[in-house]
Amino acid sequence: MQSCAQQTEKKTTNSKPDYSGVDYSAKSNIIKNPEKLTGDEKVIFYHPYFLKLSHEEAKSLEPLKIKEEFAKIGILTSNKERFQEAYLFFRSDNTAHKKSCENWIYFKDLAPKSKN
Repeated sequence: MQSCAQQTEKKTTNSKPDYSGVDYSAKSNIIKNPEKLTGDEKVIFYHPYFLKLSHEEAKSLEPLKIKEEFAKIGILTSNKERFQEAYLFFRSDNTAHKKSCENWIYFKDLAPKSKN
């Protein structure tokens, strides 16, 4: 017996996932209550430029762009300690929170249905 190889074409998609429906203001295991953030954390969390970024975009954002956006909200490198805390919050907590919120999109169909 002889067999022939199948002619199949692989279709690869290089499109990015659609995170337009993600509610980043929801709580996550990283930031428990986003509405209770205060000070620089609140300003960074709700800054329009940072708010529209997905976790991948936030993670790959150039440090100079972050510095530029921080300057727009009044966080300058002249106050080194404040800038470092803000940068750390953005790079760790904020980015991880976005990733956590984006991951929950895949599980929303498993939520119990309301009887009301």
